[in-house]
Amino acid sequence: MQTSSHSSNLTLRVVYEVLPDLIEVETSISVEKWSGVASAYTSPDDLAESAKKLALWAENPQGEQIVEAGADTGIGWLRLRFYCADLAGHVVCQVQMATNASSGDVRRLVLKAGTEPGLIIRFATHLESVARTLKGEAVLAFLE
Repeated sequence: MQTSSHSSNLTLRVVYEVLPDLIEVETSISVEKWSGVASAYTSPDDLAESAKKLALWAENPQGEQIVEAGADTGIGWLRLRFYCADLAGHVVCQVQMATNASSGDVRRLVLKAGTEPGLIIRFATHLESVARTLKGEAVLAFLE
């Protein structure tokens, strides 16, 4: 049973600074009864640049925009694909995550959820701040 306090969102935060140019980010997602957590490695500069591009894309969403960290190699991966789902301009975020389980197996999660350009701009602004300061978190709210 879903409670009224439940919200569908994605949260990204820096959990570890490996080197000055390499960070570990943790992403958690919750959409209705589905949820998952995965970590991936990226550079702060790449993450900040992706955030800038995402904010620009959200001002006039056409085509798609991708934010990616890590690689789909079993170590850790995050891929956020933003696109318009229909001619009416409804925006969707497809989330793909993979992480290495303690058993050695790779766990994967793919979800998609609707959102809005204004929510994406807010997420992108916070994401750029997280990438620059290595503090705080960026939250993308999904429509329910």
